[in-house]
Amino acid sequence: MTNFNALFEELIRSISEKVSENIIRTINVTTTEDEPPFIRITEAASLIHKAVPTVYGLVHKNKIPFIKKGKQLYFVKADILEWVKSGTQKNTTDLNLELDKYLSNNRIF
Repeated sequence: MTNFNALFEELIRSISEKVSENIIRTINVTTTEDEPPFIRITEAASLIHKAVPTVYGLVHKNKIPFIKKGKQLYFVKADILEWVKSGTQKNTTDLNLELDKYLSNNRIF
Protein backbone atom coordinates (compact mmCIF):
# COMPACT_ATOMS: atom_id res chain seq x y z
CA MET A 1 0.00 0.00 0.00
CA THR A 2 2.86 2.39 0.81
CA ASN A 3 4.42 1.69 -2.58
CA PHE A 4 1.14 2.58 -4.29
CA ASN A 5 0.94 5.83 -2.31
CA ALA A 6 4.52 6.68 -3.21
CA LEU A 7 3.85 6.03 -6.89
CA PHE A 8 0.67 8.09 -6.77
CA GLU A 9 2.45 10.98 -5.05
CA GLU A 10 5.30 10.78 -7.58
CA LEU A 11 2.72 10.92 -10.40
CA ILE A 12 1.05 13.97 -8.86
CA ARG A 13 4.44 15.70 -8.45
CA SER A 14 5.37 14.92 -12.04
CA ILE A 15 2.08 16.28 -13.34
CA SER A 16 2.43 19.46 -11.29
CA GLU A 17 5.96 20.00 -12.65
CA LYS A 18 4.71 19.59 -16.23
CA VAL A 19 1.86 22.04 -15.60
CA SER A 20 4.32 24.55 -14.13
CA GLU A 21 6.61 24.17 -17.14
CA ASN A 22 3.67 24.73 -19.49
CA ILE A 23 2.62 27.85 -17.59
CA ILE A 24 6.15 29.27 -17.77
CA ARG A 25 6.35 28.39 -21.46
CA THR A 26 3.00 30.13 -22.05
CA ILE A 27 4.19 33.22 -20.20
CA ASN A 28 7.36 33.28 -22.30
CA VAL A 29 5.39 32.85 -25.54
CA THR A 30 3.04 35.71 -24.72
CA THR A 31 5.94 38.15 -24.49
CA THR A 32 6.47 39.60 -27.93
CA GLU A 33 9.47 41.04 -29.68
CA ASP A 34 7.85 44.48 -29.41
CA GLU A 35 8.14 44.47 -25.62
CA PRO A 36 11.25 46.09 -24.24
CA PRO A 37 13.59 43.58 -22.59
CA PHE A 38 13.76 45.65 -19.40
CA ILE A 39 11.05 46.86 -17.06
CA ARG A 40 11.12 49.66 -14.50
CA ILE A 41 10.56 49.34 -10.77
CA THR A 42 6.82 50.14 -10.89
CA GLU A 43 6.26 47.35 -13.43
CA ALA A 44 8.43 44.96 -11.41
CA ALA A 45 6.46 45.81 -8.26
CA SER A 46 3.15 45.14 -9.96
CA LEU A 47 4.52 41.92 -11.47
CA ILE A 48 5.33 40.48 -8.03
CA HIS A 49 2.38 42.18 -6.29
CA LYS A 50 4.53 44.22 -3.92
CA ALA A 51 4.74 47.91 -3.14
CA VAL A 52 7.50 49.94 -4.78
CA PRO A 53 9.24 50.64 -1.42
CA THR A 54 9.27 46.87 -0.77
CA VAL A 55 11.02 46.30 -4.11
CA TYR A 56 13.55 49.00 -3.22
CA GLY A 57 14.18 47.10 0.02
CA LEU A 58 14.70 43.84 -1.88
CA VAL A 59 17.14 45.63 -4.21
CA HIS A 60 19.01 47.10 -1.24
CA LYS A 61 19.37 43.61 0.28
CA ASN A 62 20.34 42.11 -3.13
CA LYS A 63 17.45 39.63 -2.86
CA ILE A 64 15.96 40.36 -6.27
CA PRO A 65 17.77 40.37 -9.63
CA PHE A 66 18.24 43.93 -10.94
CA ILE A 67 20.44 46.07 -13.14
CA LYS A 68 21.55 49.53 -12.08
CA LYS A 69 22.77 51.96 -14.70
CA GLY A 70 23.62 55.30 -13.16
CA LYS A 71 20.75 56.13 -10.84
CA GLN A 72 18.20 54.06 -12.76
CA LEU A 73 17.04 50.57 -11.79
CA TYR A 74 16.05 48.08 -14.47
CA PHE A 75 14.66 44.57 -14.21
CA VAL A 76 14.47 41.74 -16.73
CA LYS A 77 10.95 40.32 -16.64
CA ALA A 78 12.12 36.73 -17.21
CA ASP A 79 14.64 37.06 -14.35
CA ILE A 80 11.93 38.33 -12.00
CA LEU A 81 9.60 35.45 -12.91
CA GLU A 82 12.43 32.95 -12.41
CA TRP A 83 13.24 34.56 -9.05
CA VAL A 84 9.63 34.15 -7.93
CA LYS A 85 9.59 30.55 -9.14
CA SER A 86 12.83 29.75 -7.30
CA GLY A 87 11.14 30.58 -4.01
CA THR A 88 8.69 27.70 -4.36
CA GLN A 89 8.46 25.71 -1.16
CA LYS A 90 8.10 21.94 -1.12
CA ASN A 91 4.78 20.58 0.05
CA THR A 92 4.31 17.83 2.63
CA THR A 93 4.01 15.14 -0.03
CA ASP A 94 7.34 16.05 -1.61
CA LEU A 95 9.04 16.19 1.78
CA ASN A 96 7.62 12.78 2.72
CA LEU A 97 8.89 11.31 -0.56
CA GLU A 98 12.36 12.68 0.10
CA LEU A 99 12.25 11.33 3.64
CA ASP A 100 11.18 7.87 2.45
CA LYS A 101 13.92 7.84 -0.18
CA TYR A 102 16.53 8.95 2.36
CA LEU A 103 15.45 6.40 4.96
CA SER A 104 15.40 3.58 2.42
CA ASN A 105 18.94 4.46 1.30
CA ASN A 106 20.33 5.08 4.80
CA ARG A 107 19.09 2.30 7.03
CA ILE A 108 20.40 2.33 10.57
CA PHE A 109 19.91 -1.38 11.25
